[in-house]
Amino acid sequence: MKDATDASVCVPEHPQWVVALMESDLDALLALDVKVIGFRRTMTSN
Repeated sequence: MKDATDASVCVPEHPQWVVALMESDLDALLALDVKVIGFRRTMTSN
């Protein structure tokens, strides 16, 4: 399967949970028609 950036990705056939670590991950999941049921943005300081 290809994501929004045309990169090959592996997605489970029937995923129950998917975690997006970065906003670009979320964009890719949305491009794959993954239904988002929750989104939490956390800020870290360096």
